[in-house]
Amino acid sequence: MKLAFISAGAPRHGRNLRDEVQRISDSEKWGLESVFWEWQKDGYESHDFSWPDWIWNMGNFETVFNWMAEKKRDYPTLKFIAQWIGSDILQHHGFVRQGFPDPFAAADIHIADASNLQDEAKQLTQMDVGLVRSIPPKVYESNEPPR
Repeated sequence: MKLAFISAGAPRHGRNLRDEVQRISDSEKWGLESVFWEWQKDGYESHDFSWPDWIWNMGNFETVFNWMAEKKRDYPTLKFIAQWIGSDILQHHGFVRQGFPDPFAAADIHIADASNLQDEAKQLTQMDVGLVRSIPPKVYESNEPPR
């Protein structure tokens, strides 16, 4: 399977998630090929959408579900994982309240980064939403002395 990770709003987290998933795949001999696609001047349009089987989108901002639906029309076998990370859900609540269509079903799998987001995303999308902790729930320590 070929998997492309994207995360326009949090590329560091997207790269780290890709590295972790690839390490697990290599360790378990799953044969996964994965890449992290950087956001370009044209968004993601310069990337080759015929390459991946799946795209894992970390952070569902703006009109991402419309974009997914458009890509699926152009690449019918392409599948999407939509990962809810926090403030993105507030934005989509706003879209829905304003009456804008939000084609949540364009994502084949919905997952959330925390259990409260899982519940909120399930209510918003009316779809099943899994739970995946992509950012370890720990405090990052600094080598700098306290001030």
